[in-house]
Amino acid sequence: MWAITGSSGFEDFDEFEIIERLPRETPFGLCSNGFYRIKIADKEALFLCRTGQNESLLPDKINYRANIYALKKHGATAILALSSVRSLLKTLAPGDMVIPYQYIDRTKGVRQSTFCDDGLLAYVSLTHPISEEIADTVKKHKDQFDFKMHFGQAYTCIDGPQFPTMIDARCYQTMGAGVMGMTAFPEFALAREAGMHYLPCNFIVDYVPWSDEITNNDCILQTRIENYDKAKNLILWVLENLTQYEKEDCNDLGIAGSISSLSDKLTPRQSSWFDVLARSNAKRTYSKAFKAEKLTLYHGTKAIPEKLQNLLSFVNKYRTGTDYKLDSIRKSAASLMLYAGKVEEIASVRDFSIKGADHDIPVRLYHPNPAKRLPIIVYTHGGGFVSGTLDGFDAPCRSLAKATNCVVVAVDYRLAPEHQYPAGFNDVYTVAKWAFEHAADIKATNEKFAMIGDSAGGNYTALCVNKAAKTGDFVVSDQVLIYPTTDLSHETASMEEFAQGYLLEAKQVLWNQTQYLPEKTDLRAANISPLYEENLSNIPRTFVFTAGYDPLRDEGLLYAQKLLKAGVQTHHYHFDNMIHA
Repeated sequence: MWAITGSSGFEDFDEFEIIERLPRETPFGLCSNGFYRIKIADKEALFLCRTGQNESLLPDKINYRANIYALKKHGATAILALSSVRSLLKTLAPGDMVIPYQYIDRTKGVRQSTFCDDGLLAYVSLTHPISEEIADTVKKHKDQFDFKMHFGQAYTCIDGPQFPTMIDARCYQTMGAGVMGMTAFPEFALAREAGMHYLPCNFIVDYVPWSDEITNNDCILQTRIENYDKAKNLILWVLENLTQYEKEDCNDLGIAGSISSLSDKLTPRQSSWFDVLARSNAKRTYSKAFKAEKLTLYHGTKAIPEKLQNLLSFVNKYRTGTDYKLDSIRKSAASLMLYAGKVEEIASVRDFSIKGADHDIPVRLYHPNPAKRLPIIVYTHGGGFVSGTLDGFDAPCRSLAKATNCVVVAVDYRLAPEHQYPAGFNDVYTVAKWAFEHAADIKATNEKFAMIGDSAGGNYTALCVNKAAKTGDFVVSDQVLIYPTTDLSHETASMEEFAQGYLLEAKQVLWNQTQYLPEKTDLRAANISPLYEENLSNIPRTFVFTAGYDPLRDEGLLYAQKLLKAGVQTHHYHFDNMIHA
C-alpha cells in the first residue's frame, strides 16, 4: 500500500476520504497526529502528517521512528514523501518540483536516526537513499504534468526552524545541494531500514539567499496554494499508475536483509518491533536475480560551473536540428580543441608512419627527454569513431607527456564511415604492438607500457587491452579510460537523462554508431562492447574517469564496477560538475 507523508503546506487534503483514524501508539512512542487510512479516487492509501495537524511539531521534535514503524505496521510498502523546500540554485525556481537522489545531513545529531540498538546490529546501505527506479518512472512521464520537474539533485536537511546564513547557503551549494529542507532526515534512512520504497517529492516555495542579489519570493502563500494543487494531481497519478509498488516492498534491502549480529534472545521490546520491520508487506518478494546491475559507485551531479554553462548556452542556442553532416561534425570536433589548454613545449615531437597489414598508419611521437629511455603511453583519441586528428589532440598529448614524463605515441586511426569496424581498432592494436616491440628504436622502455583512450578511444583502448591479455602479443601495465563508451547498445539511464543539452547528445551518439558499425552487428558482442567481456581477471591496473553530465556516464561506471568485481585494481574518479569532453 502507498503511504503519503506530508507537512509544510501538505498537512491534509480536502480530496481525501478518511476511512479510518489509525492508532498512534508504537514501541517508539506516539507517531505524529493526523494518521489515517484514506481513499482518493477509489484508491486506498495511508496518510501521515509528519509535523502533526496544524504543524504543531518542530522538525527536530518529530518522532520519525514511530512514524515509519506505524506506516510499516499498517501495511505500507512505499512512501510518497511530500514537503516544501527552498532552492539553492537559480535553475530550481519556486513552483518547481524536485526529486532528490541524494541527501546531505546537516542536523545536529539529536534526531534518532536508526532502529538498531544493543543486541541488534544491521548495516543498511544508504548509497541510494531513494527508490530511483520509481523516480525514473516518474521522469519518463513528466510530460503528463503541467509543472516543471527536476531529478537527481541533492537535498540538504537542516534542523530549523531558522533558515541558514548566506555563507552556510554557499557552503551547501559547494557540497552539491540543490534544495534545502528540514524534515527529510532521518525519514528516508528509517524508510530504507524498514524496507520500504521511498519517493520524495519536494515543492519549491522560495530561494535560500546565498548573496544579497537573491530576492525572496513575495508570493509564497500563493506558491504554496499552487503547489498544493500540483501535489494533489501527483498523488492521483502515483496511486493510479504505480500500483506495482503497493504490492511489493524492498524489505530485503532493509534491516531484514542486513542483520550483522543478533543475540540468541531479543528483549521483549525488541521483539515487539523487529518482527514488524523485518516482515515483507509484499504479496511477492523482490528478487535481485532479475534486476539489472545497479550503479554503486558515486555518480552524482553538482552545479555546472558558470563558464561551462555559458558555453553550453551558446552551443544550444545555435544548434541546428539533428541533420548530421560528416564534414560539419569533424569541423565542430576540431574546434573544441580551442579549449584544450596551453600547448606545452616538448623536447621532441615527430610524425611518422607504421606499416599496417595493407596501409600505413600515421602516428605522432612526443618524447620529453630523448636522452633517457622513458615509459611508453599509447594514446587513442575520441571522436565517436568518425572524427578526431593528431592536430586536434596535440595539446592534450603534449600535456600528458610533460605531466607523466613518458613517451606518448598518438594514433591517427582510420575513421568511419569510410572505414567501418574493425579498421580503427586494428590500427590501434597494430600501433600498440609495434610500440611495445620497438621501444628501443624510439628511445623508450616497455617495462611500463600504458594505454590511454578517451570516449571512442576508450572503447578501442579497452578492446586492445582485453585482446592483448588473451594473446600475449604485448604486456600492458596500466590502462586509463576517460569517459569511455563500453556498451554500444547504449541502454543506460544516463543516455536518457543527459540526452540533450550537454554538448554530446544521444542522437549524435546513435548517428555516429550507424556510421561506424556494419549492419546487423551484435552490439553486445565482447569484441564491440568491452562491458560484455566475460573474463576480466587478467586486466591490468585501470583508472576510469566519468563525468556527471555525460550520456556515456553509466557505461564507464558499469565497466569500472565489473573490473572491481573481477578483482582488478581499479581506480575511479567522477567529475560531478563536468560534461563529456
